[in-house]
Amino acid sequence: MKRIGLDKEEEDEDEEEISQVLKTSLEDFPVNSTIKERSGLLWGMNLNPLAISPLKEEEILEEKELERCSECFAYFNRYSGVNSSKSEWFCSLCRCINHEPVMDRSSFAPNKKMRASQSLMEVRIAEDSSNVGGIPLFLSLVDVSSSSSSMLDVVKESIISQLEILPEKSLFGLITFGDSIGLYDLSHSIPHLLHIPILKGEAGCYVQIQEVLPLSRLFVKIEDNKENILNAIASIRISSNESNGFGTCVEYLLDYFEVNPVLKFNRVSVFISGPCNHGVGRTDDSSHSLLPLSSFYKEQASRASDLGVCFDLYLIKPKEDTEMGLATFKFLSLSTGGNVRLYRSTIDCTLPQDIFRQYSGTIAFNSLVRIRTSKEFTVQSVYGHHKEDEKNENLYQLAGVDSFQSISFQFQFTSGESLMTKGGSLPTIQVAFAYYFINEKEDERILERRLRVITVQRNVSRSVKSTHKSANAEIVFGLLTQKLMRSVLDNGFKESQLFLMDWLTILFTQYCENVNDGVLIDIRTSDLLMSLARFAHSLSVNDLLSTQLQNQSDLWNSYYSLYTAINPELLRNAIYPSVISLSEDGKIIADNLPPQFSSLFFPNVSFIIVDQLFSIHVYQKEEANFPSEGKQFLNQSRNSRPITSKLVQHAAGEKGGIDGEGSENVKSFESFLKHLESEASKLLLANEEEEEKEEKSKVWSETVQRPIANKYREGKIKRTLKRELKEREIGVG
Repeated sequence: MKRIGLDKEEEDEDEEEISQVLKTSLEDFPVNSTIKERSGLLWGMNLNPLAISPLKEEEILEEKELERCSECFAYFNRYSGVNSSKSEWFCSLCRCINHEPVMDRSSFAPNKKMRASQSLMEVRIAEDSSNVGGIPLFLSLVDVSSSSSSMLDVVKESIISQLEILPEKSLFGLITFGDSIGLYDLSHSIPHLLHIPILKGEAGCYVQIQEVLPLSRLFVKIEDNKENILNAIASIRISSNESNGFGTCVEYLLDYFEVNPVLKFNRVSVFISGPCNHGVGRTDDSSHSLLPLSSFYKEQASRASDLGVCFDLYLIKPKEDTEMGLATFKFLSLSTGGNVRLYRSTIDCTLPQDIFRQYSGTIAFNSLVRIRTSKEFTVQSVYGHHKEDEKNENLYQLAGVDSFQSISFQFQFTSGESLMTKGGSLPTIQVAFAYYFINEKEDERILERRLRVITVQRNVSRSVKSTHKSANAEIVFGLLTQKLMRSVLDNGFKESQLFLMDWLTILFTQYCENVNDGVLIDIRTSDLLMSLARFAHSLSVNDLLSTQLQNQSDLWNSYYSLYTAINPELLRNAIYPSVISLSEDGKIIADNLPPQFSSLFFPNVSFIIVDQLFSIHVYQKEEANFPSEGKQFLNQSRNSRPITSKLVQHAAGEKGGIDGEGSENVKSFESFLKHLESEASKLLLANEEEEEKEEKSKVWSETVQRPIANKYREGKIKRTLKRELKEREIGVG
């Protein structure tokens, strides 16, 4: 059967586009589980579904123009084979023959015809009758219990910043919480605030929200009531006491959404300045645990996801040592596709800019992600802000998604079968992303439903060496970081530090075993191993694995919440900063340089840029004006992330380095490498002795082939690695 073909230029353009949305950790998938295990690499992908804006009208397909497989329900794609008469077609995922005709795409308009032959297609979905005329709703939920005047000023500025960029035809609401739920009637020019007292304990409130204020006055159209909204924002005042009934407010708000099914596209911005210490869902506990104190917010988050309510949490600390309980209520964002941001003070607080940045891109509502794969492998683990569908496998709910949101998936083999390669049946992944977004028309803004279908195929690797050659170190590192963060929650900091070193040692040892006949190599000869070693070293001294943060639960959980939702490139910058050198005229000379860069001012290098995600540092060899090309590069870098990075310009000749050299508490990278090589050498020797013993007894089994994996992953015998990793004592910065 014939497949849709692209020429070389079209193929390159297609690959460049799809790489913005989906990247796999291995370009060549291991042919079977044995090769996968022997490679020691993590196998998966990262998905950033809205990295590319919704396609233009002329590129959109209609539902009837995209066929589905009768067996697995996958969508027809560029890898699907079609017979000469177009009377039947071959599914690239389940490999069954569909005895149904394929629409003749030669009659499509040029742009649509080209899009139908590419890896990313977009389909306009007919509206469900119950959703026709749906309007997006944006609600600001403000903590007035322990705010200072400066903190409240930042919150007001942030809400106004958001208001300026929201679509005018959308609905807006404003609610405060403290010892009561404060409902603003936005239908009046003079602010009207109605209070619902929050009772102590689990008694809740005397009345429901809908009994106090009707829908038409609680949520109003921005275009008709902007002055009213601005007046209400200006009137927000700090409560006379520090009682914080956040949990009760969330519960009653979701009750309100539940009895008003017309509200299906909802985004709630929560501004928090203290722990919940009143009513249900209290978080004012002094244990500083990284784990939730109760399941209350997790249960509310599940409700929110089902109701189409997405929560963004913005925390502003009144004092450095104040713990608000993010470990307990973070699920409001983690289960609904929202964001979590923590600001340690109001000084230089970038919350208004961050909110504006977030809403400048595409905002999606009530989204679903479906992952389909070839039958030999499937999804093992998922990392990101989502809720797994309770009834359907590999289906994930995201009440909200923005252009920065990212999800990672780890794969596993479903059985002992090898990946099929006969007849061009390469391993295939298809992502179906259904979402609502605000589509701008000439005279109105409406919610439109789209289906984005992304299909990729990968070649097959039959050896450890070729598998390593095809690896994307950034994606592998991203998956490793996700696993380690979960390990911290499950096993604690020290065990996770050991897990990191174990993983890297196993990886290095197995590479030597399978590629170099069991002889230790110089790790510097492998670009992949060297990159992963640098990543691992930076991670080992990062706050994520530092016991110093075990008493700073909010801070650690804010990192966790951010890092599970950003793309691997930004995650890499947060853990292992990127270093780029520029010439005097602003041209990039080299990138991906090591973080210890004091000696990188070569004769033609005038500037060095160090990107640490939260901050970007500019070093210069001598006093000079920073070139316009360099400024353009910095602006592009800062605009590519969901947070506002602080720009720090250093004086001429000032030296820098950020990989811990010279600190008594941090093992240098060279010491780290020596330790790694020493442990790998011991493992190779131990493995050789075990193999000789097994050779004599002629017992060949999975245990023989994978002695290291058994030692470390299955825990059947005592580990041989010596635990020498030291903990870091400095912060991320």
